Amino acid sequence: MKRLLIAGAVLFFAIAAAIPFLETDRFSGSIREALERTLHRKVVVGKVSFHLITGPGFSVKDVVIYDEPAVSLEPLAYVTELDVRLHWRSLVRRRLELNSLRLVEPSLNLTRVPAGYWNFQQLLRETLGDSRGGVPSIQVRGGRINFKSGTLKSAFYITNADLDLSPAAGFENRFRLRFTGEPARTDRGAQGFGRLAASGWWHSPQYGESELDMDLEMERSGIADLMTLIAGRDIGLHGAMTSRAHLSGRMSSLDIKGQMRLLDVHRWDLLPTRAAQWPLSYRGHLDLLSQTLDLDTVQDGDSKLPFVIRVRAGGFFSQPRWAVSATVEGMPAAYLRELATQLGTASPERLALEGKIDGVIGYSSLSGAQGQLVLKDASVELPGAGGLRAETAHLTVNGDAYHLESPEVRTADDQSATVEGDYNRQTEDLQFTVATSALSSRSIQAAISSLFSASYPPVLRDCDGGVWQGKLHYDRQGREPGTWTGTFLVENTDVKIAGLTGPVHLVSAAVALNAGMLTVSKVKGAAGDTAFTAEYKRGADKTDHLQISIAAANATDLEQFLAPSLQRKQSFLARALRRPAPLPEWLQSRRVEGSVKIASLKLVDAEVAGLRGQLVWNGPVVTVSALEGRLAEAHGKGTLHLNLRAAEPQYKLEGRLAQFPWRGGQVDVDGSLETAGLGTDLWLNLTSAGSLIARSFQAGGDEIKSVVGTYDFSVVRGAPRFQMTDIELVQGQDTYSGQGGTQTDGRLQFELASGHQKMRLAGTLSPFQVEIAR
Repeated sequence: MKRLLIAGAVLFFAIAAAIPFLETDRFSGSIREALERTLHRKVVVGKVSFHLITGPGFSVKDVVIYDEPAVSLEPLAYVTELDVRLHWRSLVRRRLELNSLRLVEPSLNLTRVPAGYWNFQQLLRETLGDSRGGVPSIQVRGGRINFKSGTLKSAFYITNADLDLSPAAGFENRFRLRFTGEPARTDRGAQGFGRLAASGWWHSPQYGESELDMDLEMERSGIADLMTLIAGRDIGLHGAMTSRAHLSGRMSSLDIKGQMRLLDVHRWDLLPTRAAQWPLSYRGHLDLLSQTLDLDTVQDGDSKLPFVIRVRAGGFFSQPRWAVSATVEGMPAAYLRELATQLGTASPERLALEGKIDGVIGYSSLSGAQGQLVLKDASVELPGAGGLRAETAHLTVNGDAYHLESPEVRTADDQSATVEGDYNRQTEDLQFTVATSALSSRSIQAAISSLFSASYPPVLRDCDGGVWQGKLHYDRQGREPGTWTGTFLVENTDVKIAGLTGPVHLVSAAVALNAGMLTVSKVKGAAGDTAFTAEYKRGADKTDHLQISIAAANATDLEQFLAPSLQRKQSFLARALRRPAPLPEWLQSRRVEGSVKIASLKLVDAEVAGLRGQLVWNGPVVTVSALEGRLAEAHGKGTLHLNLRAAEPQYKLEGRLAQFPWRGGQVDVDGSLETAGLGTDLWLNLTSAGSLIARSFQAGGDEIKSVVGTYDFSVVRGAPRFQMTDIELVQGQDTYSGQGGTQTDGRLQFELASGHQKMRLAGTLSPFQVEIAR
């Protein structure tokens, strides 16, 4: 008996080993018919090989399983290798009965037909309807699952798919289901986007709708990969997420309950700030037939986020569309600071934000971002800006466009302003408007710089103290420099101007900004102790146009106030080597045109009245042309040149002084005056040359009809020197000629002659007077 058993075993294994080498072509027809009878589909088979050791069955290479013609002309499956296990009773029956089907590396096309069901449902229902030989188990290994809606193939597919579908013992039309796979996109190569795993039960009755009861798990997956899977691109958000969910119900109404965890969420170019975890519990419904999904987050012991997220999606396998929205009610505004930090959103350092947020914000694959948020009882602390408060602030989002509006923003000193702005995330265009009836010039400056990354408008950026009122609008196109427009009034503020000893105090000034033009009108102010009124304009040519009027000024005070413009300090070595003093950048670039009026200018012991002229300041060169003024009863005209290239200012005055009263007559002077330096140096460096004429004056008890001559004046070692040549003196009927000037003793002496007659004039230079010496 023992030998008989051994011989039988040897015979069995010999037969089993020989079966794969048997000629199998004549069985291909029967195998194809068995597969078509089981699957109710046309089947094309390739090379067939039998096996017995692992159970009676056969393997078929290059199998094509066609779909119903009414569903799709494309085959249902391309199978690299199909392993078939037969029931043992097939060995004693003439009919092949399949026990299991194993599809190795198949490419499956799951198609949704216009009637609303899927081709695989129809396939399984037909297979179950003809289950006389028992329902075979189905396995898929390393497959690719494509999704189609009619003739349109989805960009989504599943790669590396493994599937086990086996009948449940004791339950009719009930199957045990296990599945793993990696979702992917056809436009992203063969990359997988995280692995899905499912296990549970599937009930497919002969009549009625199929039902599922299963657990679904998404292993740890990159958020960037998932966003690429859903949106087709990386949106710049990195991190990871995991999810577990339970699905139950009919295919058209699956209840979903699960939990998701977001891990280390951060912007793509930043490192996560800490190992943060955000748990999200969710519930919803899935309709696999109509391809719709509704999910809402719910609050429970693990999920305590201050908002509710809602997900809506449809057309997964045809024309995908989806939307995500967040509903916020009473969310602490401080939460935004933490969220912004985690996502790498730029925000001012040490920003302290308080208040509550209500509203809905969302994103749709069709229309982009949409929604509105309301910030209530808000307060914000900005470095350098102090506290800002607002009862309400509204943020509206429409695609890439953001609109911010606050009816009233109050500062720490209880001043108020209204703020309204627009920003386009795509183009980076930015516009906002600030309006106020009275606001400190510094109260909102830091806020504008911090919140909008915009420089403060001209004039206000240079103001120190004071208030302004009016409206300002800022406009920036893309990354181009922004421009300001608007009109406002500034009061009681100090403005720092390069080249002046101290700030200019503005009592009031009306400012208008428009198309690159700055106009400051109705200016009332003071430069030190000198009060003035002014009008100012600056255009695109960067030239300053200034009209300034001064009621009364002291030349010494003006010189001290302008000292940084007039004088530049040099080291001893630089002075010894006579190196030129470098010009500061502000002086090189200064361009000023306009007019100057001084009603009364005090020059030491003299006073010039009605002084006016046309000013041109071009870098280190200053010219005052059409200069006019009155000295005593005399009227002067001329041109003043001021050169600021050297360390000390250099002056040159060319002009005419007419009808100067002297000794009962009048004197006219035509000439030039030059000097350099400041203070007493102006006297020590003074030189003058020209011509003069005196008419009808008294020299002692004698009347002189006229005197004409040329003169030279200079100061030598602190002492004045005066010389006259080409003198012609008319007295009565006589005309005298000659010359003269300052003598060694400092007195004046002139020697004149008319034929044989001689005349000598003597006098003093200070005060200037001469007498006929007898």
